[in-house]
Amino acid sequence: MKILIIIVIVLLIAIINYLLITHIVDFIVIGKASFRVSNAKHKDKFVIKNKNKIDIQTGFKCSAFASAYLLRHLNIDANGDEIYNMIPHKMKSGYVYPKRNS
Repeated sequence: MKILIIIVIVLLIAIINYLLITHIVDFIVIGKASFRVSNAKHKDKFVIKNKNKIDIQTGFKCSAFASAYLLRHLNIDANGDEIYNMIPHKMKSGYVYPKRNS
């Protein structure tokens, strides 16, 4: 019986340590978690009906090319490669980190 209690205590400590370390690493990499609640009505869909060009993307530049597409929809001349070069905090692989509140 004592061995079972010791095993349960060790497992609980291991789980708590795992959760604590995971939260600390997430906080360092992504930043403080902030929950936002909004009562505003949001559109379920956003449809772009204007003529717009679709650039051929290479690598992991999805965020930049999607941004360029939306900027062109708003009549702002944009190029996905140029936007990608301006985006800070990229991973070595080319992925772009989620928004970071500095």
